[in-house]
Amino acid sequence: MLTMDEVYKITSTERTRMLEREMAVQLSELKSEIEEQGVLSGTAHGAYSSVPIPKDISYFRRERELTLRKILQVAESKPLVIQADVMQRELESCLRREYTPENLPLLLLQYYTERTAQLVQSKYLHVLRWRRFCQLSKTMEQLYPLYKKQVGYILQEYNDAVQRAERLSVARENFLMGKNNPPHLVTQEDLTIYTRWLVCHLHSLRTIHQYLQALQYLPISKALSFSDYQVPEVEQENEDVSVNDSSPSVQDSAPPDPKDANSLGPKRTDAAFSLPQHTTDTQELKPQLELLLSHFCIPYDLQELRDSAKEMELFSLVLGALLFKFHFIVKVIYREVIVTYIR
Repeated sequence: MLTMDEVYKITSTERTRMLEREMAVQLSELKSEIEEQGVLSGTAHGAYSSVPIPKDISYFRRERELTLRKILQVAESKPLVIQADVMQRELESCLRREYTPENLPLLLLQYYTERTAQLVQSKYLHVLRWRRFCQLSKTMEQLYPLYKKQVGYILQEYNDAVQRAERLSVARENFLMGKNNPPHLVTQEDLTIYTRWLVCHLHSLRTIHQYLQALQYLPISKALSFSDYQVPEVEQENEDVSVNDSSPSVQDSAPPDPKDANSLGPKRTDAAFSLPQHTTDTQELKPQLELLLSHFCIPYDLQELRDSAKEMELFSLVLGALLFKFHFIVKVIYREVIVTYIR
């Protein structure tokens, strides 16, 4: 990554200084107005505005410089990859701690900020579903306590996430200004909530990661499955020669147990071989095609499937039949479900 800091210097022109002076005046007026309403003094009824306490002009200047430096980073051409350097970087990343007292408050701030947006969207979806499905008085009487309870849980978690994000926002300000965080900024409850979410999130992604890994090694597993059952003739001749030339002591020795033969070969995971194998042979696909055609009631004689023209004919026939069934199902759903709620 090439930085253009040496080529382009972040300077303060006359117009920039004038804008900074105007901004400083506006910030001071806003701060004085909030102080008059009693927000900074900590009075009981000081909820004047949702706007937070304004920062100093140096904070916004530092944020502007960091943003410009990030924009000035230009991607270079990819360097030559040396395997030793890659292994060295991986080793250093494994030895380096992922969670430190410096970056942990920033990670928690990011999590609670994103969680706030997720809860807002969740409450909006609950309201939409309530307006959409609960239009009858009987249904409203049955489901309103559950709906109110669920929305109450969402609002409670939202308020908690907002308070924690506001408290942890000091970490970002200290990071921009180059200051150290206070010692008791992160509480044990913050770490407990984040750890619980992280464990659940990784557990939910474990199955899909295993599936993607199985898809990645699917061609290799297919080749291994063929090599297990098809032994080359050269290897068989070598095995015969080695058995004939072996000593009597070796011939008189007990043969290995057939059960141990699998342990000597390459070990295969069950996840890779539980997936459907990819094949393009027409003869292998005919039993499955016959089953699917009979299931969807599509009349076609698979004995005529000999060339590409017949394959395209079968494709158009299946596509038309499935589209017809899809439109029929949509009409049934509209007539039985949606029309009921419209009434």
